[in-house]
Amino acid sequence: MLPSENPWPIIIACIIVTVGLLIAWSRQKRGWLLLIALIPVVLAIGAWEYDQVVVTPREEVTEDVREIVTAFQQRNLEKTLSYISDSARDLKLLVASAYNLVELGPDTRISDIQVQMLPRNERAISVFRVNSTLRYASGSSYQPTMWEARWQPENNGWKMIDILRRDPVTGEPELIPDQWRRTLNSMYPQKN
Repeated sequence: MLPSENPWPIIIACIIVTVGLLIAWSRQKRGWLLLIALIPVVLAIGAWEYDQVVVTPREEVTEDVREIVTAFQQRNLEKTLSYISDSARDLKLLVASAYNLVELGPDTRISDIQVQMLPRNERAISVFRVNSTLRYASGSSYQPTMWEARWQPENNGWKMIDILRRDPVTGEPELIPDQWRRTLNSMYPQKN
């Protein structure tokens, strides 16, 4: 893991070294130990700053997951669809259909975002949970869900190219989006 993704191991190591040097200084009272103790402090600050400045592809996808769910919750279909690749027409149909069927409640919570980068950062797979009260025509219910989304980099950022719903307890794939996708593709065939 790069320091730009998690600077804490470096920061903690620097703190341990600094404390050790300060303990040695308190026993020996040698000034050069205080000066050397500044080096890990500077390294820790540098690691923190580096983490703040550098945004890795994994962090970009993690942020995109949060933003697409938030856009869907805020009922902003245009922004929601902007996170989906133009090459994933069936996924856009699926999301637009879901947009017309359900609303995410104000208690929506996104958690457990895990992003796996595939070789050379050409693709990414994100697995995440969205727990929310779903409002639909016949009522509402609290629904924990788990999703697996596939992403690819495009000229204007990472774009979702596929999504799969998973059982939130077992993690096993559920066929609900695939069934909707087939139905929508038959209802709205692609024009050549």
